[in-house]
Amino acid sequence: MRQITLILLILTSIASAEEKKLSANISLLFDYSGKTTAPIDITKGLEFAVSELKTKDIDLVLSKFDSGKTALSAGNMARQAAQGNPDIMVGEVRSSRAFVVAEVAEEKKIPFITPFATSPQVTENKNFSFRACFDDDFQGSALARFARKDLSASKAIVVWDASQLYSKVLAFSFKASFEKSGGTIIDDIKINSKISDFSQIITAIKKLKPDLIFLPVYESVAARFVNKGIESGLRTYKLLGGDGWGSSKQFQDLIYSKKIDLEAYWPSHYSNDKRDPKLADISAKFLKQTGEKMNASTAIGYDTAMIIAQALRIKRKDQTLPDAIRQVRN
Repeated sequence: MRQITLILLILTSIASAEEKKLSANISLLFDYSGKTTAPIDITKGLEFAVSELKTKDIDLVLSKFDSGKTALSAGNMARQAAQGNPDIMVGEVRSSRAFVVAEVAEEKKIPFITPFATSPQVTENKNFSFRACFDDDFQGSALARFARKDLSASKAIVVWDASQLYSKVLAFSFKASFEKSGGTIIDDIKINSKISDFSQIITAIKKLKPDLIFLPVYESVAARFVNKGIESGLRTYKLLGGDGWGSSKQFQDLIYSKKIDLEAYWPSHYSNDKRDPKLADISAKFLKQTGEKMNASTAIGYDTAMIIAQALRIKRKDQTLPDAIRQVRN
C-alpha cells in the first residue's frame, strides 16, 4: 500500500510541474540575409537564453522570418508572421524598419519587442510595442554630456543621415542637449546613406575646426566616413558616434586597427565588466556553450528573452501579456 501511495504522489508531482511550465511562441523578424551580423548575433543570444529557460520553468519556441532589406519588406513579413498567431514578435535592428513592424503589431494586437531600435517613435503612443534597450532621447543626452564634460568639447559639427529615422532623432537629441549645456553646433550637415564620397564634407569640416564631429549614423556609413577622414587628415579631430557604430565586425576592426591613430568614441548596450558576478557568469556560460564571446547584440538578445520570461512569470489571469511586460523590472 505504501508503494502505491508513493507512485501516486510522484505522478501527481510530475503532472503539477508540467502544468506550471510556461510557454510562448515567438516570431523573429530580422534581415537575416543582409550584411550586418547583428540579426544573427541577437538570435544567438535569444537561443542561448531559451536553452537556459528550458531547464527551468519556461519553453520559448522561436520561428525565424527573413524581413528583407527595406521597411516595406519588414512590414510585409510582419503581416505574414502575424498570420501564425504568435504570442509575441521580436525583431528589427534599425528604427525605420522597427517602426513599420510596430504599426503591424498595433493593428494585429500582438506584443512586439525590438531588441535594438532606439528611436522613441518606434514605441511612442503604442500599446503593444516595447524595446529592450535605451532610446535615443536618453542616448543623445548622455552623449552630449560626455562630449561636454569628458571630451571638453565646446564646438561640434553634426553629420547625420536624413534617410534614417534613427540618425535624425539621435542628431536632434544630441544637438538640443549639447546646446542646452552651453555648447555650440557650428554646422549641421545632412547626408544620405548612399553617399560614397565625403571629400567635400571633410574639406568643409576642416575649415571650421570643430572640437568634435558627431556622426550618428549606421556602421557602413561611419566606416566610409572614417576611411575617407583618415586619408584627408581628420586624425586630429575627435569623433563621436551612436550605438549604430558597433554592430559590424568590419567597422570594429577598422577602428581598433593599430595602423589608425584616431580618437573615436561610441556607446554600447553591453560591457564585459567582470566586476559584475552575474554578468561574468552569463558571459562565461555563453562562451562555453557557443565558443564565442558575448557582444552587445548577443547580450541584448539574451535580455529580450529574459524580459519575455519574466513577463510570463508575473502575468496574472486577468492580465494581458503587454500589461505584464510593462511591469518587468531589472
